[in-house]
Amino acid sequence: MSLTVIRFNAAVQRLHSAAEDAHRTIGIAQPVLTLLPDRGEPTYVVLPTGTPKTPGGRAELRRRAREAGSVAAAITAEAWLHVPSIRPEQLPNTPIADLPRPAEADAAQRAEAISTSAWWPTAPDGPLGLQRTSIITRTAFGSMFTPDPRDQLVYSPGGGGLAAFLTDLLTP
Repeated sequence: MSLTVIRFNAAVQRLHSAAEDAHRTIGIAQPVLTLLPDRGEPTYVVLPTGTPKTPGGRAELRRRAREAGSVAAAITAEAWLHVPSIRPEQLPNTPIADLPRPAEADAAQRAEAISTSAWWPTAPDGPLGLQRTSIITRTAFGSMFTPDPRDQLVYSPGGGGLAAFLTDLLTP
């Protein structure tokens, strides 16, 4: 059976749920890349140090994506979220290196999350991207997650970060 929007969304949900389960079980969700072929089962690649920082590492993942016949990909990991305390008019002229990091933010102004980014450039109705996020709340009874992960469709993923990484993986 060919990849459909339903199968794509189900694969993203399985990956995201597995990250939540890993966090509950071992206290951390390691970054995991899922390569989705048009037909057949997904390939999972654990990325213990995150996305490869070298051209050789990225080339190896592109090779694996081609070998698997990947038409879509998703990556999940833990992340810190926060809204920088910077005026909107300053943002366009502020270098990324000068933006405050979540670790530097007040604990009340940041949130820990599981975040999953997915990209399918050849979806039937045009390119399809999805960002799924679950906020982690640590309690005396263990980690709790937002009951329904927040989903956001991503229409223009070529800009940077994980979306650019996934786009690069799926580009021949």
